Amino acid sequence: MADPWAPIAEPACHICGAPALQHLLPNAKLGRVTSDCRPWPAGGKLCVCADCGCIQKAIDAEWLDDVGRIYAAYDIYHQSGGIEQGIFTPDSTAMAPRSQRLLQGLNVYFDLPRQGRMLEIGCGNGALLRSFSSLRSDWVLVGQDLGERQREAVEAIAGPGAFFSCPAHEVPGQFDLVIMNHVLEHIPDPSGFLAGLRGKIAAGGLLLIQVPNTWRKPFDLLEVDHASHFTPPAVRWITARAGYSVSGMPDLVSRETTVLARVDTCESGQKPGNSSEVLRWASQCLEWLIGMRDHARSLTRSCRLGIFGTSIAGTWLGGELGEAVSFFVDEDRHRVGRNHLGRPILHPSETPVSSHVYMALESDMAEQIALRLAHDGIDMNAVLPPPAPQWEESASDSHSEGS
Repeated sequence: MADPWAPIAEPACHICGAPALQHLLPNAKLGRVTSDCRPWPAGGKLCVCADCGCIQKAIDAEWLDDVGRIYAAYDIYHQSGGIEQGIFTPDSTAMAPRSQRLLQGLNVYFDLPRQGRMLEIGCGNGALLRSFSSLRSDWVLVGQDLGERQREAVEAIAGPGAFFSCPAHEVPGQFDLVIMNHVLEHIPDPSGFLAGLRGKIAAGGLLLIQVPNTWRKPFDLLEVDHASHFTPPAVRWITARAGYSVSGMPDLVSRETTVLARVDTCESGQKPGNSSEVLRWASQCLEWLIGMRDHARSLTRSCRLGIFGTSIAGTWLGGELGEAVSFFVDEDRHRVGRNHLGRPILHPSETPVSSHVYMALESDMAEQIALRLAHDGIDMNAVLPPPAPQWEESASDSHSEGS
């Protein structure tokens, strides 16, 4: 395979190869955030391909330098001491680890057999492997990640020799299930990478990909180390280009796109987006983010302000506001009582009476959470952000995302 991490002198679309990348709003106006939730300086080149309409970073020397420094110090789930992020169930009654929610949904959709072999690419500290082991204890589990830092943690879950730090396509053996959970968005040449994995999937085996749904999570545009910013049609198209048929796109985790695919050369079909429409929408999202930051900044002049959430959105806004942030608020009990960006993390019920809490989320989600907490008798003096731009999905777009 060609090295996807080699700098490109004249960056082209790393998805379809077309040379015409249209640059979005200059990033000097916005600070950024890493995928392990650290503020990062403004910069980089955010683009839309004029041919296929995919949103992406220009894979140039600047981006490669940024991601090299990010990955050298990567510290997953540091806000909770390495414990995986919790998310609420659809009825908002219980919080569970993100990987547990994903795998429970997969089991309902796919009916996992009692035994098999599973490979997780980009396994991090083994959170998903641990969840999978509790769901199917008789499966053989293998984890792959770059570098040796996570070997001990993964082998404590999956057993000696179950961790590989080689490139994913060099992991020995074939597997009944290959999982890429929030990995594909980091990889330049995603179709080429997926094509190289076909030999790892056993006959009848399944590939599971989950990535952020940028239509639902515009904060994804600010993540420095994400090479691509996927929409559901884009993931389907890229997967088909790599030699797979998409057997399903179930909505297993809110605001994420999940693809289930099998090795089967097929037509890749229509390109995933109209570049001018995508460019306009993405530009509106960046302007919305600037507006949110300025709205929150204006409030710090008249009140003590906290930020709701310690993940991507909350970290980004905290980095933009700096010393003006007094505290963070989070419902994840593994994070409450710790510090983030040098500020205490409080439970919603602990919010100081004289303060306000800025809901650093998409507008509709911020309103839902504020209403749910108010129904539970928790008054945070929540401040809602300006309305977020909505992507107008066509019937085909909605179908491709699944239900």
